[in-house]
Amino acid sequence: MSLYHFSNFDESNNPQGNDYIVGYVADPSRGGPVEYRTTITKLISAFVGGSTQTVYPSSLSLGGPSWDTGGNFTSSGGIQAGGNISTAGNGSFNTVNGYAINLQHPTANDGINPTLFIGESVGGSLSGFNTTYDEFNNKYILATQFGSVPPISALTITQTGNVGINTVNPTTTLTVSGSISASGNISASNVSASAIISNSPNLAKAWVSFQPSNTSNILKTYGKCSRTVGSSTMTVIITSGHNLQTGMVMQIDITGNAADSGLYSVSAVDSNTFQYTSNGITAKASTTCYLSNVVNFTGYNVANIAYPAGGVYVINFITPMNNSNYAFFLNSEGAYTRISNPVYGIPKDKYQFGFVTLNGAGGPIDYANVYTVVYGY
Repeated sequence: MSLYHFSNFDESNNPQGNDYIVGYVADPSRGGPVEYRTTITKLISAFVGGSTQTVYPSSLSLGGPSWDTGGNFTSSGGIQAGGNISTAGNGSFNTVNGYAINLQHPTANDGINPTLFIGESVGGSLSGFNTTYDEFNNKYILATQFGSVPPISALTITQTGNVGINTVNPTTTLTVSGSISASGNISASNVSASAIISNSPNLAKAWVSFQPSNTSNILKTYGKCSRTVGSSTMTVIITSGHNLQTGMVMQIDITGNAADSGLYSVSAVDSNTFQYTSNGITAKASTTCYLSNVVNFTGYNVANIAYPAGGVYVINFITPMNNSNYAFFLNSEGAYTRISNPVYGIPKDKYQFGFVTLNGAGGPIDYANVYTVVYGY
């Protein structure tokens, strides 16, 4: 007997009301179709001619689910199952209802992570988000998936409960790789940071503590000054690096030319070279010069401290203020501290400010310890 595709099911020939389905098998050796009756549980496989053949009915009932000869199942209505539904291929659903959806890989630690994609496919390119279980490292990962753009692991949760933002290796309860922005308050018992930058005037924008009376803390850095004849623009080369930025003020002492030595605002800065405009054009075309600084200071947002003379200091910021409308407070281990603005012709601005510490007679003096703190927007 030859077994062919089931078709034209007749459910009316079932007087007992049993769960039978009647179909017909085309058998030329018997002169025509032969009735074939089976229960639904036996529908999928029928033993014919000593071998098991797969049977694909075109329809179980009018308008109901159907199979094609490739074994693909289609239903225009709902599917209800008291047990599991398993597929080796893809499943496509408009709506899935249930008390729980369990996305579980059948083989543990096989290197294939269970993944749920939510998004859309445009021109064969996926745009959306992947929810993945990293089975080797026991992590939940939510990542972006937008075409050829490298995916970003935006959220990670480890088996110990650590949460990572933009990192897959959170080492604390919350680890963030990048900046954090908050429109409200952040409350914590302790805050540890390399720097705290805020637009609030309640937080210091800069502070510094130094000991200028210790002569080992005053450094003169050697440099080579040169200029084009007739020009007042001086180019300085510092072989050891200078840690300067455009707009900072430095004390530049030119060998053999006290008239052109003084505080200057620098420009055209790179790693070892900067320029400044001289007071005149009397400087030699090429000569030795020195940067005079206070070193070995402790502080925040302070790049360097220019030292034009004893008791006179110019504080240069790493990150400039928004403008010159900020306040700074001074203290020193002496009887007098005076703000001089400008200091040697250098006004207080967003890049720096200067001050002078005085002795009882009103003359500049280097005290053992000097402190200053800056507040503002």
